[in-house]
Amino acid sequence: MFSNRYPLLAKRLRGFTLIELIVVIAIIAVLAAIIAPNAFKAIRKAQISKTVTDMKALKTGILAYYADTGRYPDPFYFRVNGYGHRNNGCASYSFSNPPLMANEDNVVGWDGPYVDKALRSPLVHDYVAGGYTYPGTYWIGGTSCYSQSFDFNGDGSADVTGAASIQLAGLETIDALAVDNVFDAGGGRIGTNGSMNVVQSSDYCYIYYYVGI
Repeated sequence: MFSNRYPLLAKRLRGFTLIELIVVIAIIAVLAAIIAPNAFKAIRKAQISKTVTDMKALKTGILAYYADTGRYPDPFYFRVNGYGHRNNGCASYSFSNPPLMANEDNVVGWDGPYVDKALRSPLVHDYVAGGYTYPGTYWIGGTSCYSQSFDFNGDGSADVTGAASIQLAGLETIDALAVDNVFDAGGGRIGTNGSMNVVQSSDYCYIYYYVGI
């Protein structure tokens, strides 16, 4: 009786039919297929941009440190409560704050902090099985310990050796090449060409950004 007198209201009270639900689900699936890849690309682009910005800020800080002290900092992990190697040797030491943030070693001429906070890349993955235990942590390589060689002109021979650099491990190959392409126009390849080296290991990629000698 109710449905005969109020057919439209009765239809609304019944809810969706199976066909209507299937149509709605299909529309949602199509929209998700369109939106999701673009969203992931935007996230990855932001992660690459953050890593590039971090490395540029670290290089600026290291060069300012060098200008004030006449030397590059000893090799160290750029993280709070981290460790490094004093006097460019392999004797480990611990610190509360990295040398760019605090002068715990009383280095003459130090006038920092040269970077406001410990930076961390969002790009890396935790490949503990491969021996890398600090995902996202930048390593500052010295000029004699953990130093690097760079072939700036791409002729196959090193233009500088024993260079200080900013290093990052644990990157997927596609991400390492994307960062390299920002620093080296026409880059984006494995090897030592330009101001960034990209080294492929069995589990992940390392990148090394030139600072100075």
